[in-house]
Amino acid sequence: MKDKKKNKKIALFGGSFNPIHNDHIKIIKELLKKGLVDEVWIMPCNKHAFNKELASGKNRVEMIKLAIKNIKKVRVCYIELKSTGKNYTLNTLRKLRARYPYEFILMVGADILHEIKKWHNYRKLLDETSFIVFGRKSYPVKKIKGLKIFYLIKQKTSLQPK
Repeated sequence: MKDKKKNKKIALFGGSFNPIHNDHIKIIKELLKKGLVDEVWIMPCNKHAFNKELASGKNRVEMIKLAIKNIKKVRVCYIELKSTGKNYTLNTLRKLRARYPYEFILMVGADILHEIKKWHNYRKLLDETSFIVFGRKSYPVKKIKGLKIFYLIKQKTSLQPK
């Protein structure tokens, strides 16, 4: 008999969440409703990668908690907020894999795909994980060599398996 924990799929939804907004919540609810993932972990960053000014981590977490209070299978992941120094998504993913026997899938907006080549070791990240990509106005889903799309959300809440 297989260990169900090892088959658990966790969507990692990283970002500044400055603040979390209704579209974030719609996407999370749709993923869970469709049974595409077992849980969604919202992972607010400590400092923005491109130095945008953010509300305090404490305030952003409180906003997230209010927004998700009635949604089961969603939680805040504090790994980046509690770390010191720069956070790189690849390193965060590796730390989580070392702690948990789950399959982690990164959630990103199509706008982020236009910046992914600026990410630290983005090629290794593409090699090591798959992505749930959600459409954003004015940003077509960019084709990137090596990008594995687990699910594509063409419009904010209309999921399309890829």
